[in-house]
Parts: sequence; C-alpha cells; structure tokens
Amino acid sequence: MQQAYVAGLNRHPFAVLGKPLAPLTLGHLRLLYAAESPYVCGMAGDSCTIGDLAFAAFVCSFSTWEDAHAALHSKGVESATMKWGEKCPPPMCQTSADTFLEYLSYYMSAPAMSSESNAQTRPEYVPLPYMAAAILRHYFGMSDDEAWHTIVADALAWNAARLQMEGHKCLLSDFDAYLIAHAAELEAQQEEAANA
Repeated sequence: MQQAYVAGLNRHPFAVLGKPLAPLTLGHLRLLYAAESPYVCGMAGDSCTIGDLAFAAFVCSFSTWEDAHAALHSKGVESATMKWGEKCPPPMCQTSADTFLEYLSYYMSAPAMSSESNAQTRPEYVPLPYMAAAILRHYFGMSDDEAWHTIVADALAWNAARLQMEGHKCLLSDFDAYLIAHAAELEAQQEEAANA
C-alpha cells in the first residue's frame, strides 16, 4: 500500500537533535509555513542553518501545535533553541537535517496521481496546510480544531478517497504507481528479453 495511506497509522518514530518528533499535523505545518521555515518553503538544502533545523525540530517536538505555538511565545525561547542547536556536532547536524527531511517526506507523501491531474490548475498560492484544512472542514465536516489536529498523511489520504468517490480518474492504484516508478527498469528487462 502507498505510504500516503498508512503514515498516519504507523507513526514512525523520528528524533532530530535528540528531540523526539510528534506526528506532523496540519497545525505543526501551519506554524512552519508561518515562520517561513526553509524546510517547507522549498528552500531546504545547503542554505538551511542549524537554527532553521533547531526551530523546525522544536515546533514538531510538541504533541500539539497549540503547545508549540504557546512555547514559541515564551520568553527566551529563541535564544534557548539556538543554544540547543549550537550544541550539535557537525556530523550529527547533517544526520539530523536528513532525518527531518525524511520526517517531512514520511508524513507529507501524497497518493500517486496520473499526469492528467497534474495538468489541472490548482491555486499554488494557498499553502498545503490551509488547503488541506479547508478540504477537511468543507467535505468532512470537521471543526477548525479537528482539522488542525489531523495528521497530514491522513488528510491527504482522506482527500484521495473523496476524489475516488467523486469519480475522478487521476488516482493510481498501488500497481500503477509501481509500474510508473519502475518503468525504465521494466522496459530494460523487456528489451533485454527481446534481444536474447
């Protein structure tokens, strides 16, 4: 089964800079977007600092986004977070950065869709947490509170189920996703068999 459908159930344990991370909810993601974290604003990579990593891990280490939000408004939290991050030896920093990217990928993997759905226009200016929360409120009748506490992977999977129920043909089966992911390999095997 595709990762998007099971990430909310499995809750893989992630730890970054020694802090265990909570499952990524839309509320956590909202805070990272609001702070323009390079980890969610498309700037992750060499430009990320230890401060960026420490901030993102700090936010995602709280079991609820409200607790993280409250902690961000505490006195001295910025300097305390920076000091905590500065204690990290360089090899651990790189490993932690890689782990944080894996954490985001784990909880933000969307169900595989065909290129036909990619051609459809969607408002790119609306950040994912707001779009997903709006879908959960509108289509699933969730309150704001329920939507912001939803694990991102679950929100994406429920939206995929909604698309399937509405008759959209853009979703791929697990087998279709496998074929696309391994198309080059399968073509090489077929060519090799034809040439044998």
